[in-house]
Amino acid sequence: MHHQTVASVEGWDFEENVPTFLGHLGSYLQTSFDDVSYRYLVPAIEGTDARAGKWFEYRIDGWPPVGAGLAYEQTLQSKSRSVSTRAIT
Repeated sequence: MHHQTVASVEGWDFEENVPTFLGHLGSYLQTSFDDVSYRYLVPAIEGTDARAGKWFEYRIDGWPPVGAGLAYEQTLQSKSRSVSTRAIT
């Protein structure tokens, strides 16, 4: 019998730090995630809303395979947007 461990990591980060987060996640998964990849995602996450449950989700190739989700969220501390992130294996 094969057992699969499922882990979920959720949090948020300032919008400008998300490419670094995704780069570190890609390194962990032994795949690349660069600025070009992030620029591809920017239009896809427009219109998302973490508080309303409207996420953009995608699979990141690598090992182990990971599903990732991104959604914008207005921070209460400032007028800048933050990006909620979650990774699910």
